[in-house]
Amino acid sequence: LGLGYYWRKRYPILNQVLSGGGISVLYLSIFAASAIYNMIHFYVAIAFLLLVSAASAALALRYNSMALAIIGVLGAFIVPFTLGMGEAWQLLAYVIVVDLGVLLLSTFLYWRWLTLLALVCSLVLFGIWYGEFGGKVSLTTAEVGITLIFLIFVGATTLFHIIWRRIPKAFDYTLMVLNASAYFGISLGLMWDDFR
Repeated sequence: LGLGYYWRKRYPILNQVLSGGGISVLYLSIFAASAIYNMIHFYVAIAFLLLVSAASAALALRYNSMALAIIGVLGAFIVPFTLGMGEAWQLLAYVIVVDLGVLLLSTFLYWRWLTLLALVCSLVLFGIWYGEFGGKVSLTTAEVGITLIFLIFVGATTLFHIIWRRIPKAFDYTLMVLNASAYFGISLGLMWDDFR
C-alpha cells in the first residue's frame, strides 16, 4: 500500500495493482489469523476487516479507481477459498463485512459494475457456504445471512441515487431486480422443505 501511494503519480497502473494486492493481503492475513490459526479473537478480526474495507473504499475514492475497487473486492472474495472456509458463522460474517465495504463505495461513486460483481460473488459464496454448512446451521441462520446480504445490496443499488438525487438508469433497475429475484429464489429454496 505504501509503495502504491509513493508511485501513484509516476506509475498509475502499477499503483492500482500494488494497492489492490495490498488490500487483498490484508484481508487474507486477518481471515487466516482468526479462522485458520486462532491467533486473534473473531470479533477483533471483524473490527480489522471493517477497517480494511473502509481503507479499500477510501483508497478507491482517493485514486478514483474502479480497478482498485474491483481488485480489492475480488481479493476479498477469493480469500476463503485459499485458506479454507473456517467456521460457518465466521464465513457468513466475513461476506457481510466485505459487502459493507461495497455498500460504502457504491454510496459515493457510480460504479454499477463493481456492485454487480460484488452481488454475484456474494451469492456464489453464500451458495458455497450453504452447500458446505447447510446441514450444520439452522434455517434461521441461513435466512438471516441471505437477508442481510439482500439488504446491503438494496442499499448499494439505491443510496447513491437517494443521497445524490440522481435518477436510476436501466442498469440500476436491473441490479435491483436481480438482487430481489435472487433473494426470493434463495429464500424459497431454503424454506421449501419445511414450509412449502
